[in-house]
Amino acid sequence: MEDGLLLKEANCGDLQSYLDENNGNINDALREELSIQIAEAVAYVHEKGIIHSNISLANILVHQTDNNTDLILADFGGSRCLELGLNGCLLPDDPYFDPQLKDYESPKLDVFSLGIVIYIIMTGQYPFQNGSVPGMEKRFEYGDRVQKLFNQGKFPNLSGVPFGDVIAGCCCERRFETAKEVVIALKAEKNT
Repeated sequence: MEDGLLLKEANCGDLQSYLDENNGNINDALREELSIQIAEAVAYVHEKGIIHSNISLANILVHQTDNNTDLILADFGGSRCLELGLNGCLLPDDPYFDPQLKDYESPKLDVFSLGIVIYIIMTGQYPFQNGSVPGMEKRFEYGDRVQKLFNQGKFPNLSGVPFGDVIAGCCCERRFETAKEVVIALKAEKNT
């Protein structure tokens, strides 16, 4: 297959809607599978030299068939690709943005966001928030609060959270450079 765009159906909307509607009905095995799927998608675009720059639940689409639930990484409008000289000049929204990161052309921009996505998939809630993302009237207040906590090096307790060590590697310790490292760590933790 040649390089290009593959357009697919996403019959369940975005991941935010899917989690809001199904959160209580998603078992741990599916949560793990979804986490690995999205990490593999981000690793793939990193291998192609692309930094997505706006990974969030709204930019991950869900397609479900009788036997499978598949995630599709979408909305590359703000992406960066140094090789092609493309810079969409976009940074992730809160809580997906790492306020301590200074190199916005690094895959680490996406790795932090990926850690937040995995946290939300695995726990069913946003960092420092009980449940889903606050409505528009409270979103900026929430974003300011989360950025302040992230700047202070604080993150929700990850003990007992499946893939907690991987989430910490993305967000707290910032030890992963690329999404490929995240995929390897997720698969290793799943197999233990």
